[in-house]
Amino acid sequence: PGGYIWESDRPGEFAGKNLVQGEQLALSNWVAISGAAASTAIGGQTSFGLSVLAMMTNVRLGYWWQPGEGRYWSLRSNVYSYLFSEFRGAFGAREKDARWYLTDGGHFENTGAYALIRRKLPFIIISDNGADPDYHLSDMARLINRARSDLGARIRFLSDDELDFKLGSQCELRQFFAGFDALASKPARGDGAGPYAALANIDYGEGESGLLMLIKPRLRFDEPPELLSYLKTSSGSHFPQQTTADQFFDEDQWEAYRHFGEIVGDRLFGPAAQAGQWAPRGMKA
Repeated sequence: PGGYIWESDRPGEFAGKNLVQGEQLALSNWVAISGAAASTAIGGQTSFGLSVLAMMTNVRLGYWWQPGEGRYWSLRSNVYSYLFSEFRGAFGAREKDARWYLTDGGHFENTGAYALIRRKLPFIIISDNGADPDYHLSDMARLINRARSDLGARIRFLSDDELDFKLGSQCELRQFFAGFDALASKPARGDGAGPYAALANIDYGEGESGLLMLIKPRLRFDEPPELLSYLKTSSGSHFPQQTTADQFFDEDQWEAYRHFGEIVGDRLFGPAAQAGQWAPRGMKA
């Protein structure tokens, strides 16, 4: 929230500046930019053919943002140059460029934690809300791979025994946490209460470390009946893992997700851990 960063000329290196030096936008604008999932540029899947097709059909939801004042003017600083960049699907983000093209960060890494790991934060919370009805957790797997290959950071999830030691086997909070394998299994009615979250250690290298808390929305089937009844509706069969292609929320769907989020939040951040045990509440993220 205090600034922005961009890649430098060498892999793994980056630079940053205070956000007040860039174009000021309302929160609604940033949210809209973050949701720009359809564009001529889609991260590693960008190709010239797709860029041309998206451009010709005007499927271009990105935003040309001005990163700061006093930018150098050049022949590239005009609307035709920007349109040509979109047409080719080729963009840069050099410090001296007058404008940068912003789209959905999920084109590169969907959890949003890549930048947090790059900053070597001591405590990171990920709420993995991508549509994943089979619970493959592919977004998390992509983050683990890119954190290791790009940043040299290794993420290792805690086992059940390690969670017992860290949280306390009798702690009320413990029932909502499990190892990665359990979190990555599709919940089914009758299987017993399942987890909402997992914990992982982050080894940043050079003696620096951090802790990652992964929250994955999944039903334990001990939720209130009015919430579980939404599963039986025609639109709620994949709740809470419905695709974001559905951009039209009726009142029942909106309330189901709001209520479920409230339940998960209260269970994970409400209970106080036993003396000397870890709890997410009070941690500095």
